[in-house]
Amino acid sequence: MSTNSSWEFEGHTLLRNKNQGATKILRDDVIVIVFYINDPESSWTDSDISQYRAEHDIAMKRIMEDAKKRGISLNIRTASCKLDVPCVCGGTSCEWIKNAISLYRKGSASEYQEYYEEKYDCDEAPIIFALNKSLRSFASTAEEAYPWWDEYSVVGRDRCGFTSFTIEHELLHQFGAVDLYYPKEVIEIARIFLPKSIMNDGYEIDPLTEYLIGWKETLSYNAALFLARTQHFTVEDIHKAISDEWKK
Repeated sequence: MSTNSSWEFEGHTLLRNKNQGATKILRDDVIVIVFYINDPESSWTDSDISQYRAEHDIAMKRIMEDAKKRGISLNIRTASCKLDVPCVCGGTSCEWIKNAISLYRKGSASEYQEYYEEKYDCDEAPIIFALNKSLRSFASTAEEAYPWWDEYSVVGRDRCGFTSFTIEHELLHQFGAVDLYYPKEVIEIARIFLPKSIMNDGYEIDPLTEYLIGWKETLSYNAALFLARTQHFTVEDIHKAISDEWKK
């Protein structure tokens, strides 16, 4: 069952990333650009890259299979290279990102994406910066208030090493998907209406995420119920919850 009442949730905090920034819809021909970052703290060996790439390929294959099941045209290719960045990379500061992109004589990640899309005639060119060290992976995404904000994902090792879950989760953020666990009250609501979501603690692309990344034009019944139950949360609530989590 689906609903055409998406207009009822216009301005909803959890819809703020839809169709924003340089990376909008996860369809058709997509080239994922992976930069293997060497910095003063860490570097990549061929073996390390093979470990990352194995998980990356699992994530991309899973996304394409999920798209095919829904009748969505999607082909994901991957391009990659190593980049030697003189400063220490990591954290949420975008300065090292600017330094990395400047090595290609581009002023921003968005400018590099536009160049790549034109050069290779692809529909989208999301960027992943992969670091061979332990860190909290995250994605920088454009929001309604900041439509030209640079979009990219930063992926590092967690306690399990590199994982396809993390790679897929962070990539989907660039296409508009949102975390379903900030603030913490959202977690239980999501587990009721959007169980097993890749944006929470599962591996499925849930109905809300389908809508946000452009796989569905309307909201499903469950996605609408979820949004109705979370409509009182503000952008400030979300940002504060994220900030508090990063301080831990």
